[in-house]
Amino acid sequence: MNAKKFHIIGGPGSGKSYLGKELSKLLKINYYNLDKIYYGYSNNSERIKELNKIIGKKEWIIEGHWCDWVKKGFASSNTIIFLDLRLLKRDLNLFKRLFKRTFNLEKGRKLNFGDFVEMLKLSHQWNRVEINKTVEKYSNKTIMFKKADFALDYMKSK
Repeated sequence: MNAKKFHIIGGPGSGKSYLGKELSKLLKINYYNLDKIYYGYSNNSERIKELNKIIGKKEWIIEGHWCDWVKKGFASSNTIIFLDLRLLKRDLNLFKRLFKRTFNLEKGRKLNFGDFVEMLKLSHQWNRVEINKTVEKYSNKTIMFKKADFALDYMKSK
């Protein structure tokens, strides 16, 4: 497979982190979660600086779409994977994440019920049309999947 720079996008709970980790194992490419950059830095100029370090590398997988400061990731990627899950499925995935992290069954940023409510709000406000406009100019390298496992199966077949 020629594409060695992947940007995975999708709504909250769509499986971006899962797919990023699995693709990283499959392709032996470093995976970077943009949530860690978003929550780790207080302003967009610092976030952009960190993103530039990542996309300056030969190969990478990033996931997340935090709008303005990640646009360079779209331009620099060879492949954009758009996970377009139904809202109800995303909500269920968010609930599973809360449960797993509450009982230390999954690594990641600790969540409380307030965090869960905020993620649900983001999930319901997530604007697929707006994301489509953002990646529209990259349609030649964007692939849409209804499920992360479908994307993974596709990549395994390449």
